[in-house]
Amino acid sequence: MMPPTRSRPVLFVASVVALCAEPALATTPVQPETPARHQGVWDLASGRARCVLRLGGATAASGAGWSIVRGRACLARLGLPATAWRLESDGMALVADDRSTIAFFSRMPSGEYRSATPGTSMVLTRRR
Repeated sequence: MMPPTRSRPVLFVASVVALCAEPALATTPVQPETPARHQGVWDLASGRARCVLRLGGATAASGAGWSIVRGRACLARLGLPATAWRLESDGMALVADDRSTIAFFSRMPSGEYRSATPGTSMVLTRRR
């Protein structure tokens, strides 16, 4: 049997700390989706067409969601007469005055949003 030494308690404590810390390191808290985090300039790509959108944080005049400050004319040319935007549990939607969803975009792990609207292929990407 080995004689007791001072290093054994230190090693034991270090091992317990490492084991207890491991689960905490494995989980990364998810940042909540908030309108404030989505305000700003976004690029919308739909085939060869491109729109630059500025998503605002003020409530749209219709009350349908938050304002689209810039890019509404471009959206209309793409057949998307959106006047506001809103967050959904799993993405973002462009909405009309009557609060109907014009286009829905699913949130991707990469941070971009891809359309989930049948017959379309659109990508919303935040400008940095």
